[in-house]
Amino acid sequence: MCGSHWEVVKRIAEIDNPEFCPKCKTHGVRYIAGRQSFYGAEVEDAYYCPALGTVVKNKNHRKKIAKDRGLEEVGNDDPPNNFDSYEKIREQRAKDRYAEFFEPIRINTRA
Repeated sequence: MCGSHWEVVKRIAEIDNPEFCPKCKTHGVRYIAGRQSFYGAEVEDAYYCPALGTVVKNKNHRKKIAKDRGLEEVGNDDPPNNFDSYEKIREQRAKDRYAEFFEPIRINTRA
């Protein structure tokens, strides 16, 4: 071992693939860096919004920027609202198919 240090950034799918020293080609020892934190700042909540072309802090900040620019967000409903209505439709269709299939059987057994 030559004692050199190097950094490797790779996908999760490749995490178990071994790494070798670029100088002496020996098997490297893996140290995984911990999560970075910024105390007293909300840096972790900020993200780049490609629609606005800027970094926004949160949902309210995004709405304010859009309003200041005369823009209005459309078609961005919360997923639970959409999924609830689709789930109700799916359940009703399943009940209808069940009744359609078993109703003739129930009528024949009564006769």
